[in-house]
Amino acid sequence: MKQTFKDFFKLIKWWEYTFMTVFIVAIIVCGVVFKSSPLTIFCSLFGIVGVFFIAKGMLIGQLISIVYGVLYATMSYFNHLYGEMIVTLAVTVPMYVATIITWIKNSSKTDKVVKINKNLSVLEWCLMFVIACGLGVGIYYMLRAFNTANLLISTFSVVALCMAGYLVVRRCEYNFIFYILSNVIGICLWMFTIIKENNITYIPTIILFCVLLFLNIFGMITWIKIKHIQNLRKKVLKRKEQRLIMDTDYMKEQK
Repeated sequence: MKQTFKDFFKLIKWWEYTFMTVFIVAIIVCGVVFKSSPLTIFCSLFGIVGVFFIAKGMLIGQLISIVYGVLYATMSYFNHLYGEMIVTLAVTVPMYVATIITWIKNSSKTDKVVKINKNLSVLEWCLMFVIACGLGVGIYYMLRAFNTANLLISTFSVVALCMAGYLVVRRCEYNFIFYILSNVIGICLWMFTIIKENNITYIPTIILFCVLLFLNIFGMITWIKIKHIQNLRKKVLKRKEQRLIMDTDYMKEQK
């Protein structure tokens, strides 16, 4: 069934429109009050809108997030946060592209929302954590070579984003746990930057990460609900198929 432009907006509830409007207005007002650069304001806006649509399981969120990734990497470069810049361009943005491909192949025909994956195996979780530990060590020394500010925090941020990105590609609802961790790290990172440089123009970025923290909590709850609904649909369809097979077999016996 083809989804129309009108159907797309029906997937968003009125209260979701409300809090998104409040968040966007808050970012713009804070940006103007604290005399933030257009780069900081637009980065915040694209970040909020992208994460909101991802939380809704909608493909457009990944497309918007690519723009956010480029803007955030640029902002990180100007503030010597090379860890944030490197992971965004080398890991996060490519993962957005990979996610677009997997989500196109695995979207629900009913409402065009991504199909949430079944629970990952214990082996896959173990391998993911082992690789993350090894990756963390390598990233630490790489960022140290670049003389990255807030080295330990930046390293944890990179590892959390890598794990979150992988789980998004795998369409696992637990990706939001690592995004929440990354948001907390991001808040600390930019607070240190503001204190160190005595530059309040980056306060909208702090607000951005606070909003992203809220949206990722909202996203995890939403994905759990979506997964529950999709599992119920599978059970209903399976029962219908079984009934059809039984009816067909019965008709054959009657002949």
